[in-house]
Amino acid sequence: MPNTWFSAISRCVAAHAGQAEAWAETRTMCIQGMNRGADAGNLVFVLRQWCGGNMEFQLKERYRFDDLLALMVLLRSENGCPWDRAQTHASVRVNLLEEAYEAAEALDEDDPVHLCEELGDVLLQVVFHARMEEEAHRFSMQDVVDMLCKKLVERHSHVFGDRNAASPEQALQGWDEAKRRARGQQTQAEAMEGVSHALPAAMRSAKVWKKAVKAASPSPDVSALLSEARRGLDRLGPVLEASDGDAAAQALGKALFALCALASSAGVEPEQALARACDGYVRAFAKQEQMADGNAALAALREERPVL
Repeated sequence: MPNTWFSAISRCVAAHAGQAEAWAETRTMCIQGMNRGADAGNLVFVLRQWCGGNMEFQLKERYRFDDLLALMVLLRSENGCPWDRAQTHASVRVNLLEEAYEAAEALDEDDPVHLCEELGDVLLQVVFHARMEEEAHRFSMQDVVDMLCKKLVERHSHVFGDRNAASPEQALQGWDEAKRRARGQQTQAEAMEGVSHALPAAMRSAKVWKKAVKAASPSPDVSALLSEARRGLDRLGPVLEASDGDAAAQALGKALFALCALASSAGVEPEQALARACDGYVRAFAKQEQMADGNAALAALREERPVL
């Protein structure tokens, strides 16, 4: 048995002195793992889990994925961090969303150092939620990895099966078909309903529209969508003037959806386009603010109404 295993088992025994039955079970587990050629690091992680996170975490110059899992076990244990231990899926749900957006921002910046850090923060949230489920005896991080690998194999039938895909479009078509089969979706409407409701509205609108286009024959062209978007905007005036909040919200929603559909059909991601417009507006506003500094008339005009 490698020295790494001896060390881990020794710490395990020290933490659970007198628990002969548990120690025998652990010893048997290690022997079986060795017979199957299991990786030493994996067995050490299993031992750490068995000890309930009470083993001392080994500080290193460079860590592996197993170390991250072991660290999460420790942080959630009685001897770990009170904050980490108190968290639930609901309490850290927003963290997962925020970290995903920060990773997206790092992608836009094309900064590898920042991206590496932000991807780690996303991974932390994944491991955090998986650990909560493991504590509830529902599934583990290993189950997450297993399900993901099986999904990737199933949806790449052109790699692992007899399907042909000579282009990215054909590969994506095979992916979508496999996804619909897995979800039992018989109609395009069911596929549209399957788009996550938690997505930002512009992003969800574009995805729903793309699925609707697949069912259309022929597909609507950009000029027709542009005319529809203009008609929607023209109808807004009377609705807004009537001061009917519900009607205004409905009309604005339809107009925004039409613009998202137009963007998607033109090959533009509406969420990204709107984000860039927002960034541009902030920069322009800051420039106007600098120009207004010392100009009382311009400053008064800006205070009266913001300019698009």
